[in-house]
Amino acid sequence: MQKAIVTGANGFIGSAVTKRLLSQGVQVTAVVHSQTNRILQLKNEFGGVMFIY
Repeated sequence: MQKAIVTGANGFIGSAVTKRLLSQGVQVTAVVHSQTNRILQLKNEFGGVMFIY
């Protein structure tokens, strides 16, 4: 299984990259800013992604 780390996954480009990788079956670890208001939204949107704050 391929694995990837995406930094800035809570941003416009980072979220698009994360979606694309997930659609291709890649296991994603997402690095996000701990102060973002979108953390819960991201967890719901990107099921199965491991988040690092």
